Amino acid sequence: MLEGNHVYSPLRSVSVDYTFALLGTKNHELYFGHLGGDGGDPGHRFADVVEFAFPGGLENWHRAVRKAAAAARGWLITGHDLDDGTVFNHVLDSQNLRDMVPLLALDVYEHAYAPDFGATPDGRARYVEAFFDNLDWNHVERQVERAVACRDGSELAAARAGAGVGVRTPGRPAGG
Repeated sequence: MLEGNHVYSPLRSVSVDYTFALLGTKNHELYFGHLGGDGGDPGHRFADVVEFAFPGGLENWHRAVRKAAAAARGWLITGHDLDDGTVFNHVLDSQNLRDMVPLLALDVYEHAYAPDFGATPDGRARYVEAFFDNLDWNHVERQVERAVACRDGSELAAARAGAGVGVRTPGRPAGG
């Protein structure tokens, strides 16, 4: 078995590379699953969690996504945090982020848009608009259902353990 340390070792190198490749695959599967729709307005579950999480609701969320996508090097992922139930736009320079249920994933690495839109800020902005024009909101809604199932499962487990821990969701206080 390989020995490891925090500075360098073959074990650390292989583990980091494996995690990058695995989470990159999962991010891309989610991203491609989002494509092929007609864009438009999100489904009611996604709209509800965004309205709850973002002051100003969907309009401010859309504006925040576009700004974050312009600043990101790799991914913009709107995710439901498994620890506290919040919804947040995560800007990733790499693939390695979890501990949340991703609701929407937008690949903003240059390979995703440069061939079709150009490797410029304007090209990236047009790509983001094209993404939203082709977004399958039904796929996003299924991700919201996964987040709710995770929340419900963690609340049930906490109740069984007597911890009384819960997450914030629209219309439900933490813990209830």
